[in-house]
Formats: sequence, structure tokens, C-alpha cells
Amino acid sequence: KEGGGKLKSKRVMLLGSSESGKSTFAKQMQVLFGKGFDDDTRWHHKTIIAQNICEILRETVDGLHKDELDTRCPVPIPEVQQLIQAALFEKRLSPDQIDTAQKLWKDEEMNQYFHKYTTMPQIMTYFMPKLDSLEETPPTDQDIITCRELTSETSETTYEVDGLSISLIDIGGRRGERKKWTPVFNKEQIDVVLFFASLSGYDEVLSEDMKTNRLQESLNLYKEIINHKHLVDSKIILVLSQVDRFREKIQNKSIDICFPDYEGTNNFEESLEFVKKKFHKKFHGESLTPTPPNGHKSARPKSPRPSGQNHLDCEKYVLVSSILDLTDIKKVAMAALNPDDFFSKEWAIAKRPEKQPEKEIKGKERKGKGKGKGDKKED
Repeated sequence: KEGGGKLKSKRVMLLGSSESGKSTFAKQMQVLFGKGFDDDTRWHHKTIIAQNICEILRETVDGLHKDELDTRCPVPIPEVQQLIQAALFEKRLSPDQIDTAQKLWKDEEMNQYFHKYTTMPQIMTYFMPKLDSLEETPPTDQDIITCRELTSETSETTYEVDGLSISLIDIGGRRGERKKWTPVFNKEQIDVVLFFASLSGYDEVLSEDMKTNRLQESLNLYKEIINHKHLVDSKIILVLSQVDRFREKIQNKSIDICFPDYEGTNNFEESLEFVKKKFHKKFHGESLTPTPPNGHKSARPKSPRPSGQNHLDCEKYVLVSSILDLTDIKKVAMAALNPDDFFSKEWAIAKRPEKQPEKEIKGKERKGKGKGKGDKKED
């Protein structure tokens, strides 16, 4: 506590590449521990949702045109492009525009192209089936949480969680926004960094660089953060987000699209463990320590992190989360409040051996005992 009994806030910064889930987490915190969304915020997000739908339409018709499939679109592509421009100018979707979008979405063949070309599958499958309700009512909490809104300004919001104060700093994750990070690091000590990396991004590319894989970008950015000179004394928690989408995708598409060295199956647990190890390597360093004079290489990797968390902490400080699941959101919040205590308990539970049934143990003991000289022969 500070002087006068005022509770000192723990400063927690949300970092990660664009669309990694950090801003969605911030909105979930507003619902769980803040005052929710006021009317102005709801009507503002009505515009954001219209922009999301226009972007989905644009990606789809652009994909059709690029692949010379214009005739497969049930509405002439120039007409769809005019619709998009008009909606973006008006910052809303008119009833006629919604009818056209619905016609495209409900067309069986066109629906397949939506899934093929969009980079916003989760937003598409959430909003497109409910287009007719978007014009009539203000966005719900779930609408606001689900829509994609690029973060361009730094915001800091304080919440009280279980009697403790937490100041949450959200900042843009696109490449052009990252130059704003260091001034925030310099301004005041960051106690905890929640680094978000989207698991489901293993088969997606950055919107600002269509040649760079999202998950590979997160791996490289994570390495920069754990080596940043201004974050040496900060606890860095890796949040592997969007696990629900990852679980669905992995059934049909292997992570070898992102990691050519992966030779495993499409099993969820196996794939997840491989991704975790990739992040651990970024912490430990990609290579072994230099060969000493005696000619024997050290088996222990050289850590690039000068101080702060040790190697074991890195492996402990990992959470796998769905950013749409409130239980997971609360778990991440509690981890940020007291990382050492939270992860020591989580680690102990994970390492606890399974207790064998009592009968099975007794059976093994009897089986392992031989008959000594003093043993009586049973009748």
C-alpha cells in the first residue's frame, strides 16, 4: 500500500502482434471488472462492426477477381464494391446493403469462397448469420468483444480484482504502432507483461505484411520482448490465445504449414506442446553455449535474458487461453496480479503424480513380495 492506505496498482502491459487477442482481453476485463460499455461505446462499435463486414466482403470479392472467378459471384462484383464504398462512407450498413450481403452469404457456393478468402473467419461466422439484427439494435457485449478494432492509441484502465488493484495498459500491436512501446516502458516500471500470441494464427498472415506468418511473427516478437533492456525486472507471462479456434483448425490442417520441421500428427495436445517448445527455445536461445577450452560443449542452453525470470520460470509462466471464455479471462487476470504465487500452484498441480487406486497398489505389493523363511504356507 502507498501512504494513506491507498492500494498501489500493479502495472500490467498487454503486448503482442496485431490481432493476437490482447485488445479482446482488455474488453473482457471491462465487462468483468469495470463498468461495462456505455451507450456511446456501443454505437461506436456499430460502425466498427459495419467496417468488419465490409472488409470480409472486400477480401472475398478481391479473391474471386484475382482467381478469375468473377462469374461465380451471384451479385456483380462492381456492384459489391460500390456497396462497400458506400457503407464505409456512411459508417453503417443500410437495409438494402444488408439484404445484398445476406444474399451473398446464403449462396451455397459463395459461402465456400467466404471461408476461403477471408482473414477474419471467427468474425465472419459470428456476424454474417445475424446480419438482419445488426441495423435494428445496438451491439451487445458479445458483439463488441467479438468485433475487430485496431488499437491505435495507448490506454490505461485501473480495475479492482479480488481486493487488489491492477492498471491495464493496452497498446497497438501492428508493426507501425510498436515504436510507441519503449516510451511506455521508460515512463514507469512495468510489473507484468502479458504477451499474447494467437495459436490459431499458424496458418494466417499479417494484415500489414501478407508474406509473414502470424505465429512466426509472434515468436520473433516474443524474443525481442524477453530481451528488452527496460523489461529485465518485469514478469513476462506468455498467453497462448485463441486455443478454441486452434483446436478446431488442427483437425484438418497441420502446424507444419508454419513449422516445416514438425513431423507429428494433427493431434491437439501434440501440436500444442510443439508450439510451446518453440517459444521456450526463444527464451533459452537457439544454440548451445560456446565450446569451452576442454572441448566439451555445455548441455545447458545460454539464456539471452540477463536477469529477472530464470529458465524454469519461463516454462512455468505460460497460459493457454480462449479470449472468449470468461473463466480463462479471470485466470489470466489472477496470474497477472501475483505471477509467482499463481504459477507455483499451477506448476505443483501439473507435476503432481496421479494417485493409483488403493486396490491396485496393494495388489502390486503382494505380487512383489517373495516368500521368506519365516513365511507360513497357506492352506
